[in-house]
Amino acid sequence: MKKYVIMQAVAIPMFILALFIPVFITNSVIPVEVTTVSQANYTDDIYVNGFVEEKSKKDIFANLPLVPSKVNFRIGDKVNAGDVIAEIDTDATKNALLQLANMANFIPKEYVDAIGKLNVDEKIIKDYIPTEMTAPISGTITSISLVEGAISTPNTSVVTIIQADENRVKMSVNESDIDKVKVGDTVVFKANATKDVKYVGKVERVFPTATKTLVGTTQATVVGIYVDLAENYDKLRPGYTVNGVIHNADKEVVHIIPYEAVLQDAKNKEYVYVIRNSHAERCYIETGRELGDGIEILSPSLFDQAIVKNANDIKRDRGLVKIVKK
Repeated sequence: MKKYVIMQAVAIPMFILALFIPVFITNSVIPVEVTTVSQANYTDDIYVNGFVEEKSKKDIFANLPLVPSKVNFRIGDKVNAGDVIAEIDTDATKNALLQLANMANFIPKEYVDAIGKLNVDEKIIKDYIPTEMTAPISGTITSISLVEGAISTPNTSVVTIIQADENRVKMSVNESDIDKVKVGDTVVFKANATKDVKYVGKVERVFPTATKTLVGTTQATVVGIYVDLAENYDKLRPGYTVNGVIHNADKEVVHIIPYEAVLQDAKNKEYVYVIRNSHAERCYIETGRELGDGIEILSPSLFDQAIVKNANDIKRDRGLVKIVKK
């Protein structure tokens, strides 16, 4: 009887423990998502900035003061080569020149000698004072300082014409990156004025010399490049500031894993958890570049290995895990 009581006293706790073992095991199994090492094409993107400028423009200079009698165009107007931009009042121009004789240092001597004669004949007027100012190229007028009845400033540009649809981008590349830039590399950029609109071009020329420039409060050495636009972008205007990246034409295949799969130990050594026989085993890794889709893994080769994606949920090495799908 005593023996029976002892066996009963042992059996009851064992029975109760047996009931709770499955619950204990279930609660100790960590649900995990898994990922694998993937391949990606990597290009060494270089960040650049600059501005839009005219690819081709023509400045019209007046060698001596001129008085227009009529100005036919304004800023923003389109002109064709040969169009008369302004008609010149030769009499008013001659009188103005004579009144400005004391400012001869502004007027070339040969003009003063010829026009300053008392008996000015038509040949001299024709040779030295133009009767009209014409457009040398077709395009759009971006600046004009001619005013009807007012004398112009000598030896300065009075009209600027840019050729239509002939914009390009001038950008600056830090000297430490310029060796990575080649003619033909793709450039993707945005203009501050047009917000999130993206534009595409290709490096057309790399400048042969470097220059100093201010970046914030520090001085940097940069090299200029010209970027040809892939198409005629109506929204881009000369003078707009732009920023973007140069995509190097040379692509490199790299192996990456998601950032959340990588942890660090107390010594800052990086590791992941690999699923083996329903357990999460710690595996130390060597990483490389940080990319947009994950971090580059250099070693070991973990292809075809199931790696725990939610690594922070693992509490200990070789713990039991259960793979779940999301």
